[in-house]
Amino acid sequence: MILSKSQHQALIRKGSECFRQLKSEMEINKDRWINEFVLCMQDYCKKIIKMQQAGLKDAIGYLNLSLLRTKLLSGENHIRLDAYNDRWYLDRIECAGTYEVSHFYGRLREVIVLLEKLRRETFNSLTLGEIHELFFHESYRYFVTVSEFLREAIKKVVKTEEYQAVKRASLFHIYFGEYQGALTIIYKEDNEPKESKVVKRYLESKQEVYTYEFCDNLDLSGGNFENIMITHSSFAKCNFDMSNWQGSKMLLCEFKSALFRHTDFNYTELTKLDFSDATLEFVSFRGAKIKNTIFRNATLIGIDFSEVLILEDVDFENVTLIGSALPNPSTKEVLP
Repeated sequence: MILSKSQHQALIRKGSECFRQLKSEMEINKDRWINEFVLCMQDYCKKIIKMQQAGLKDAIGYLNLSLLRTKLLSGENHIRLDAYNDRWYLDRIECAGTYEVSHFYGRLREVIVLLEKLRRETFNSLTLGEIHELFFHESYRYFVTVSEFLREAIKKVVKTEEYQAVKRASLFHIYFGEYQGALTIIYKEDNEPKESKVVKRYLESKQEVYTYEFCDNLDLSGGNFENIMITHSSFAKCNFDMSNWQGSKMLLCEFKSALFRHTDFNYTELTKLDFSDATLEFVSFRGAKIKNTIFRNATLIGIDFSEVLILEDVDFENVTLIGSALPNPSTKEVLP
């Protein structure tokens, strides 16, 4: 591949310019785009329901949102929707839909135009395969942005009547990725029964990352969960008495109505957690970094916030304080 330094810089500038335009427009139009996605999914759910009522579809175990990457090259910006039963790709009864995503990927057309210009400038020494490779490399950061958008938008979809009317398997996943290729999970429901001792042993096995784990109403007391990373998971109404989370990192997890007594959260990183209605007794957060976390209506007894390193956008609304003092969000000093 022959690209001069100036040509390579021109490609980088164009890619950055287009992506900045997307981020700018997303700030303005995000709510509208979410509502449009919800409407699209409501219509698609109606199609699934109709097929289920006709006996053509079983309970849905997998919903794939597939970006048709090769079509991006020709300016066709679509995500394909496919519903499968619990056998996934072995389910041969097609139930497909489409979500138009030109508002996300339309700007990439400018990148293709520039790549075609660069190919002419290099007298066709830049092959079509190399053009495609450069284009797909540039499109990856769009994929990351769209993944996060879909994760947020799905939260509204699952509250609609149409979604709730779809018969779903006890283990249900929504994925985003390439058509029958690499996928990333953006939503999961897990209503399968679990045993406390099995889940505790699993969490103590120190997997690289735990994601989309659903472990509600379990006794996980005495667990050693030190230095683990957990994202997008739920531990509502669990018992974490005498458990150790020291040095762990948690993102977008729910601990609603959970019980923590003599629990160690020292030196943890807690981001976008929900401790609503939880009870925390003699819990230590020394050296912790706590961001965008909710303690609304929680009961805090003898909590140690004295050496919290970061405390940003934390909701302490209607907390019950007994022998505890809340840290000052601006200075992180403990308030009397």
